[in-house]
Amino acid sequence: MSSFTGRCAYSDNCIQFIDGCNAQCPMISVPFLYPKWFTPYRWRKLEEIITQSKNLIAVTPSSWLADIAKKGIWKNKKVTVIPNCIDTSIYHPINKKTAREQLEIFSEKITILTAAFDLKDIRKGGELLKLALSHISDLSINFLSFGNNGYSINNPNISCFNLGYISEENKPLVYSAADFFIHPSTADNLPNTIVESLSCGTPVLAFSTGGLPEMVISNKTGWLVDTISSQALEKCIRYATKEISIDGNKYYQSSRLFATENYNQNKVPHQYIDLFSSLLDQ
Repeated sequence: MSSFTGRCAYSDNCIQFIDGCNAQCPMISVPFLYPKWFTPYRWRKLEEIITQSKNLIAVTPSSWLADIAKKGIWKNKKVTVIPNCIDTSIYHPINKKTAREQLEIFSEKITILTAAFDLKDIRKGGELLKLALSHISDLSINFLSFGNNGYSINNPNISCFNLGYISEENKPLVYSAADFFIHPSTADNLPNTIVESLSCGTPVLAFSTGGLPEMVISNKTGWLVDTISSQALEKCIRYATKEISIDGNKYYQSSRLFATENYNQNKVPHQYIDLFSSLLDQ
C-alpha cells in the first residue's frame, strides 16, 4: 500500500490514506522508513505525482490491493491486476515420503510447515500460531519451520524441526514434505510462500485477510480462518488435519493445478505484454 499512504505498507483498519495521511497516524508505533513528521508531506507528494502523470497505470498482484488503491490516490487512474509468478517447473511436487527422508524426518505423523522470518512481527502472526499449536494436546504433529527464526512449541505432542535458511533449490523439497502450509499473517497481499507451496502441491491454511482468499480457496487449495484469533486458528488446524487424513490427494492435486493455471511464469508475462501493447495502441 506504500504508493498511496504516507508511510504504511499495510494500514490495518486505518483509512486516513483516502483523504490524506497526517502526523496523527495510528500506525506510528510501527517502525517504517519515514518519520512521523514526514507522513503528510509524503502523501501529498505521492498524490501530486500520481494525479499529474499522464497514462500512468498501476499493476497490483491482487484484486484486494487494486480495490484499496482505487479508494485512495489511484481512484482516477487505471488499476489492473497481474499476479506474481514463479517457475512452476522448479517448484513442483516431490514424493512426500522421499522428501521427508531427505530431511531426516522419519515419522508418519501429520506434518505441517510455516515460514518463520520474524516471530516478533505482529503482522506475521507467529505468536498466534504458537498459541494455537500449544493447545492441540490430542494430536501428534510434525511441525516444520524455515527462515531466520525457529519455533519452539510448548507441547510434547508436537515434534519441531527448525530447518533454518533454505536455498531456492531445496524449497520444493521442504514444501513437498508437508501435508499443508500455514501462513498466519494477519495482513498480506499475495505472498510468494503461498504461491510456492501451492505449486509444490501443498495446500495452505491462512487467515481470510487481504489477498489471501484469492489464493486459498476453501476445500480446494486449503482452508481459510475467518476470525483472527488463536482459537479460530486452532479450530481450523484441527479441521485441516482431519481433511488431509481423509483425502489429502484431492488437495494436493487441486493446489498444483491452481498454481500452474494462475502463477505460471510462461503465462503471467504475456499479461504484461498485453498491457504494454494496449498502451502503445492509445
